[in-house]
This record gives sequence, structure tokens and C-alpha cells, in this order.
Amino acid sequence: MRDDRIRVVVADDDPVVREALADLIDSHPDLALVGLAVNHEQAVRAAVEHRPRVVVMDVHMPKGDAPSSVRAIREQVPGARVVALSAHGDRETVLNMLAVGAT
Repeated sequence: MRDDRIRVVVADDDPVVREALADLIDSHPDLALVGLAVNHEQAVRAAVEHRPRVVVMDVHMPKGDAPSSVRAIREQVPGARVVALSAHGDRETVLNMLAVGAT
């Protein structure tokens, strides 16, 4: 196994989406799936534990809120990028996520 792959954590409360993203990441030779989470608390814990380069995170999950989770991840895992996913495209949510450093 290559050690130079991009480490990724996937966080989504929808099991179908979570597994689809995990399968997609697993199929790419330059990516390494290092953690899965089903809520915001788990997303932060997984990021701190696994030190990924990328966290792919659903905005709307239980046990926390996305802006706080993004801030916590970026503070505790310097250099980690958070890619925010949402089925809801309202302007306020998008602006809030960008303001805290999500992509």
C-alpha cells in the first residue's frame, strides 16, 4: 500500500451517500479512506484521530452543527481541507460554510 495517498474522512448521516462516497474514494489509487462518521461529533473525532488531508462532510447531520465542526477540524488538524456537501442550496448555509473555511 502506498503511503503518499491523500487521506480522506467521509462524514454523512445517510448510509447510502456515505457508502457511495467511501466506495468512490476506495476505487481511486491516489486516495485512502481512513475514517467514516455519521454525525458532526464523530466527524471531528475521526479527523483528530486519523489526521486526514480532506474531510468530506454533509452539512446537515445530527450531534452538532457544520460551522462548529469545520472550525474544530481546522483548528485541531491544521492543513485539513473540509469539503462541505448539502442537498440544500440555500445562500445562508453556503456563505456560513465558506466563512468558516469549508470548500
